[in-house]
Amino acid sequence: MTRERCSSFPTCRNCIHDVVLKIDQLQKEAILEDECEGCESPLTKKLFNTRPITFYLCNGSAFTVEIPETTETTSVFRIEELRGDCVTLRILKQCGPKFICTNHTVILNLCCVCGLQCFDPICC
Repeated sequence: MTRERCSSFPTCRNCIHDVVLKIDQLQKEAILEDECEGCESPLTKKLFNTRPITFYLCNGSAFTVEIPETTETTSVFRIEELRGDCVTLRILKQCGPKFICTNHTVILNLCCVCGLQCFDPICC
């Protein structure tokens, strides 16, 4: 069984990978700050811990998945974890003008991604 790559590059470490890594780090820092409570914790908490993002595949289409237990689809996600060239994404659902986090995740190989779009931060 051969593994087909979406990219002709020997590695997927590129600007997309760097941006995903940075967003992942910032989100984890925001969550850690929210968990710190005590005399030495910050006086104000961050209002946001999620940067919604859409990934665009090399064929130009948005990476889209079905939202489990619904008939809806989405192309907006929260980065949960980056491991090598793969990223675990939390599925976000649009409710009116807002996005809400679901309990469902999906894994995406970043070698298949050629673009991304970030949206205003939210709190999950």
